[in-house]
Amino acid sequence: MNMNSKKPVTGILILTIGTLHTALGVVTWVSGPPMPSVDQTAYSFWFTVFGVLAMVLGVAVIEASRAIGHVPPTVLVGVAVTFVFGVLVLPASGFWSLLVPLATGTIGWLSSRRSSQVRREMSPEGHLG
Repeated sequence: MNMNSKKPVTGILILTIGTLHTALGVVTWVSGPPMPSVDQTAYSFWFTVFGVLAMVLGVAVIEASRAIGHVPPTVLVGVAVTFVFGVLVLPASGFWSLLVPLATGTIGWLSSRRSSQVRREMSPEGHLG
């Protein structure tokens, strides 16, 4: 199976989270803030902006996954840092949803590393010397 034919699950998950985040930001803007003390415009703006940024990241991860066969480790580190920081600041939040794409991306990256290591060991060049 060609690595590029695998479904880019991690990117699709991030894109989905971003889409839901954006939709929730718009709904909040239309219906009002979750708490009366919250500035509705600012809350909805940042919620929507970060949703759009997550959608852009999701598309970029899909493209990177198709190009190299896995999510780049720097992206996984960025998602992990965002998750940890978000959960520390807002423990009861949607930041927990980042665990799913983080797990699928890490598993895919580790699998890709193992596959490339096995290919190197089995290649004729690996048996020289």
